[in-house]
Amino acid sequence: MKKLIIAALLCIGITSFAQEKKNNPNQGQFRTSSPQQKNENRVKRMVEELNLDSSQEQQLVSLFKNYPTNGTNKLTPDERKEYNKKLKEILTPDQMALLKSKRKQ
Repeated sequence: MKKLIIAALLCIGITSFAQEKKNNPNQGQFRTSSPQQKNENRVKRMVEELNLDSSQEQQLVSLFKNYPTNGTNKLTPDERKEYNKKLKEILTPDQMALLKSKRKQ
């Protein structure tokens, strides 16, 4: 009986070591990045996708620094309305339509 238990534990131990972990440098990057890094990545992605000019880019940087203001990652409904209003002021109608289509995907 002891030999059977030892053999079972040995098999479990060997199989757990046999599964090698993949060292993916990008794994968990979103979770470990700071809010500033997240905002920088967000601005870069929007510049590339929406073809923003430098003044629009700077306005987005300042907009993202101000939100969210309540200390969480979610905006209140009032903050969301204000955010969308400011975003519409920064982007052209074509860029806003492209952003909305990207959000739906």
